[in-house]
Amino acid sequence: MTHPTEETLNDYLERDLSPAEQVRVATHLETCADCALVVAEFQQVVREASALGPLTPPPHVWSLIQSKLEPRAQSQEPTVHRPQPTAHSPWTRFGWAMATAALVVMAFFTGRFFNQREQQVASQQQTAATAVRASADNAVVRERVLLIAVGDHLERSQMVLVELSHAETSGELDISAERQLADDLLASNRLYRQTAQQMGQANVAGVLDELERVLVELARGPSTVSMQQLADIQQRIESQGILFKVKVIGSNIRQQPVL
Repeated sequence: MTHPTEETLNDYLERDLSPAEQVRVATHLETCADCALVVAEFQQVVREASALGPLTPPPHVWSLIQSKLEPRAQSQEPTVHRPQPTAHSPWTRFGWAMATAALVVMAFFTGRFFNQREQQVASQQQTAATAVRASADNAVVRERVLLIAVGDHLERSQMVLVELSHAETSGELDISAERQLADDLLASNRLYRQTAQQMGQANVAGVLDELERVLVELARGPSTVSMQQLADIQQRIESQGILFKVKVIGSNIRQQPVL
């Protein structure tokens, strides 16, 4: 919808528009509450200016007005002697009333401008605050999604570590299932570790880094291990405390509230 300018609305009130334009603006005002409000404000200004009583301006005010009018009058008309208006003459009072009305109109438009400017600034500030809150909410959601995924990853990793820690053999032991699971967990572990570092989850990233070293050793090791090789694996798991750390981090993640 194209809105008339404030100048056009003012000309509409003064009936300075062409008949066709006058009808077009009137039709627009029937469906546009914003423009109708502007017209109503214009009418209020005119009523308030018309209600101003006669005012007696200070002598210097008429002198300032006359100094602006005389050069133009001298350039357009023959010089005619006119009596000097006094502060109490009708022309002086009329000029003061017009100047006052002009100040009222100027104050009205100034007030509208600053009011619109304040509304625009307030709207921009509200939009910026909403964007900041949305960004913060998104960051919280991403962090929570990461922790849920890491919690599931740690639970699966814990199963592998527990299996190996409790395994016993008097000869050779087939750990191909644990080896395959460790290989599957390895790629996810790297992704979760890097994401945790980027999001500032240093404790989670640290545990995942230690877990990754164990998973690499298992995934790259043999599918069948001797009793001594199994003991070496169990010793490394116990000495690094990786199983305990995985349990603690996993438990902390599970205890966090769900969004």
